[in-house]
Amino acid sequence: HPQAMTPYLRIFPVFAAVSHRALALAPGQSRVAQTNVRMTAATDVPSIIIGGGRIGGCLADLGCDGDVVVRRGDAFPSEPSEGPIYICTRNDALDGIIEMCPPERREDLVFLQNGMLTAFLERKG
Repeated sequence: HPQAMTPYLRIFPVFAAVSHRALALAPGQSRVAQTNVRMTAATDVPSIIIGGGRIGGCLADLGCDGDVVVRRGDAFPSEPSEGPIYICTRNDALDGIIEMCPPERREDLVFLQNGMLTAFLERKG
């Protein structure tokens, strides 16, 4: 029997406000950076999840009502009309996904891929 996949990571939407300041430990000693983090929970919003594999499935399982999973061959959904668009696919599918995404929604894309995407994203603008 295959074992049921148990999520070992729970995802909570969080905003973190971070401030840095240097503190002197004692006269003549070097300074150490201290980081103060204030975290505030945010409400989860419906999102579009492109890819139904392990990562996309995990996001869908941990998401909220209104999330839409888009699988290979599906049309780009019109709803939800705002919020994140998580791309959980192989790198070789990215061109087609970006092309099917409406231009006004491209700033909502969140890439969850293996490897470096800097050069690819620079080419895409």
